[in-house]
Amino acid sequence: MRDVETQLGVTASVGIGIPGVINPATGLVKNANSIALNGHALDRDNSALLGREVRVENDANPPKPTVAGPASATAGVDPYG
Repeated sequence: MRDVETQLGVTASVGIGIPGVINPATGLVKNANSIALNGHALDRDNSALLGREVRVENDANPPKPTVAGPASATAGVDPYG
């Protein structure tokens, strides 16, 4: 991934689907049936570990594929590989 980012001159974000949601008021996971996730700032924690933006959504929501960066850098890039 880092090689492709270097070639394109952009840094990609990471998307994670979880069985719960991020509470917008607290920034913590709530309502996850995987109870170990509840009460954690999963997006912020992973973002700090990976050094890039991490987006967390409920795993039942359909994905919204995007390619970040200037249009000239991402022209013709297939987000699905």
